[in-house]
Amino acid sequence: MLLCGIRDGVLPQGDDPDSADAVERDYSLYDLSFMERIDQLRLPGINRINEGIGRAAAPRLGVFAGRAVAVAPEGVSVAGYAELAGESRNPAVVCVFAMTPLEGTGALIIDAALAEIIVELYFGGETAGGLRGNFVLTPATRPVIERAASTLLDVISEAWKGATGAAFSCVRFERWGLNPGGIGPESMHLSSFRVEAAGGTGRFQIAIPLHAIAAMRHRLVNLCDETERRRWTGRLTGLLMETPLVLTAELGTALISAGDLLGLRPGDIIEIDKKAGEPLPVTAGGQPVFLAAPGAVGGRYAVRITGIGAQGI
Repeated sequence: MLLCGIRDGVLPQGDDPDSADAVERDYSLYDLSFMERIDQLRLPGINRINEGIGRAAAPRLGVFAGRAVAVAPEGVSVAGYAELAGESRNPAVVCVFAMTPLEGTGALIIDAALAEIIVELYFGGETAGGLRGNFVLTPATRPVIERAASTLLDVISEAWKGATGAAFSCVRFERWGLNPGGIGPESMHLSSFRVEAAGGTGRFQIAIPLHAIAAMRHRLVNLCDETERRRWTGRLTGLLMETPLVLTAELGTALISAGDLLGLRPGDIIEIDKKAGEPLPVTAGGQPVFLAAPGAVGGRYAVRITGIGAQGI
């Protein structure tokens, strides 16, 4: 019955969720289309914002670098502050930003590969294919990276302000790994972006405190139109319908004493509680869902469904 409710969106006729029988079955009802109830860290509205950031960041960085640049969102994740700092194996440049009118600070993290690409192309390099992979922030390169980060932050701020009303502004720049303080200690929501330019590849991340995402949750949900809601519901329903279940067909049971059990030998016959020709119960998760008749197919035992179990599907 519950699987039918997931598939069809409604419970079968005659099943009252407030009835005593429903309480005994111990199930809860969820509206899969009500996205405010779904994991707030993966709201579809964030995906829409990130797609807009990718489209807007590519030409802005292209003008800055003097080359064609491709920017694509790679997805979202969640990381604790300590974990986020530990994952930066290569030194990265960080722009810590405020989120008006929200409390707390976030960070725009530019990895070393992207920083090196930006500097190489800004100073007239023809290709990023020969990068050394040992970017060092110097008095000459720091202003370039800070300008590039400011360009990216402008794009990010425009996207988020248009969608949620929150405006991002840079508080300071710092070198991740040398002074990683100021944006913790809470968990952060991460949006990752892949940047390709002149044969080189780098990445930047947008880290926003989870409490800020929660504060903007309703506006993020409202970014989605009815088509996106149906698509969201369809994907979630599809994942639920792909859940593997173990079906068990029980031939029967027998009651036997411990002494008789110890006396059993090969060739002995045990009489079970099922009569010949009586339907066998087929269970899923311990719940009876079908009635079946025993048989064989292709040299393997099999059962043929003959009816629906007492509690339905």
